[in-house]
Amino acid sequence: MEPKKEARHKGGGANLKDKEGMVKHLREHIKYPANKQQLLEACNRMSDTAPEDKEWFRKTLPDKTYQNADEVIRALNLGGPEKEEAPEREESMGGEPVMGMQGSTF
Repeated sequence: MEPKKEARHKGGGANLKDKEGMVKHLREHIKYPANKQQLLEACNRMSDTAPEDKEWFRKTLPDKTYQNADEVIRALNLGGPEKEEAPEREESMGGEPVMGMQGSTF
């Protein structure tokens, strides 16, 4: 018995032909913030993305606005190479927390 077609379209990218290419496009070719419709339009313009991958993306991506590529990658459960970021550190001056403009502590 052949599995249902819908079963192919789960997160994780197991059925993507080019998972690395998808992650690269999300990181390098999309202007954020972007909502699902904007991401789908960008995906459809990518001539080097397989039609099956475009369909998987359309069916799998939750409908919301994404602030950066990492949010999209997490939503799709793609993992992929992490973007290198500076390690988080607590800013301080003489042992005292730095105060923001609104008086909030960082």
